[in-house]
Amino acid sequence: MTITEMHSMFRTVGQQMGLQHIRAILPEEIDKFLNLAIIEKCRSIVISNASTAFQDSRTARDNPISPYNALRTLFREEIKTVSNTLTDEYYSWTSTTHKSEVLVYTSIGVKYPENPRVYQCRIIEPAKIYHVLNDFCNAPTKTEPCCVLAGKSTITRDCEFKIYTDKNPVEKLFISYIAMPNKVKYDTNNTANNVDCDLPDYLHTEVVESAVKKFFTSVGSTSQNVQ
Repeated sequence: MTITEMHSMFRTVGQQMGLQHIRAILPEEIDKFLNLAIIEKCRSIVISNASTAFQDSRTARDNPISPYNALRTLFREEIKTVSNTLTDEYYSWTSTTHKSEVLVYTSIGVKYPENPRVYQCRIIEPAKIYHVLNDFCNAPTKTEPCCVLAGKSTITRDCEFKIYTDKNPVEKLFISYIAMPNKVKYDTNNTANNVDCDLPDYLHTEVVESAVKKFFTSVGSTSQNVQ
């Protein structure tokens, strides 16, 4: 569904709910509600697919159809070269290009110079890394590395990857993430400047319906007065 079709559906669904009794809505306003609904949908999918630390062993099962399939159009993979400079027990790589392009990192892997195999890193919270380093059972090793994601600057929003491999030099860093969805835009003057939604097509209807609900919520008091 193109952004033009999403706008048309927004007005159609809105009229069924009494849009004509409230006030006119500009295309720019529709874009804002659509973008809010898109982000909310992406976040809900990510949250629903996140596993908790203490799962019920009686009900926990592998899901053959992962909820992440709904975000398959946003899945990205990148391979980066890591500088072999050991700093305070970790190797570092800083992302200066991602910034606001990443919704959530899904996995991080490392590759060593002498081995073609990629080892997945455990992503550790910054506040817990020193506890992990001093834990005999959970300390990072060559085959069980750890990674800490740290923000270097609130202005540039660069993200630093701190890789703990028990001081084994890292050659490549494999980064998988869910990208931020397109910020849709409907240009009434030049359709060539339109920006379509890049979520799978079957989610577009849910996005539009959610956007309509958000609009009615925002003008709820006005609609009561007009009706």
